[in-house]
Amino acid sequence: MHRGAAPSSPLPRQVKLFGWVSLLNDFASEMIYPLLPAFITGVLGGGAQALGALDGAAEFAAAFVKLGAGRLADRARLRGPMIVLGYFIAVVVRPVIAVTGAAWQVIGLRVVDRLGKGLRTPPRGGGTLLDCSAAWITRARCWGRSSLGGYLRPGPRTCGR
Repeated sequence: MHRGAAPSSPLPRQVKLFGWVSLLNDFASEMIYPLLPAFITGVLGGGAQALGALDGAAEFAAAFVKLGAGRLADRARLRGPMIVLGYFIAVVVRPVIAVTGAAWQVIGLRVVDRLGKGLRTPPRGGGTLLDCSAAWITRARCWGRSSLGGYLRPGPRTCGR
């Protein structure tokens, strides 16, 4: 450490917990979602239309929910519950995908999962929760910790991700 540098302060408990939850959620996501096209086409007999509907409906749902969730995230008391509910939805929905019997069921569950993402993203984005949880000196470390899952995910890295 050079002269004049601030001592390294420990990360707040909320940031550590948030980082671990985010990491584990990223792992779960990256394990199941690359398999969905093969599951839908090979096991469930869905076609290209089902795959297009899957991604289109899921991303539309997430974007739509982000509109309302962004306004709610401006209220500090709602940020934590929004994030918890968003992750809870993902934890409940993903295992159910394994027992579906039709492509439309997978599409519906994926939409519900993305609703959870739309709910949890605005309070996380733009530093909203992390900025409130950590002193300005430790914010860079907090952001590195919370985005670690995107870099440690299983499987090969692809362009644009």
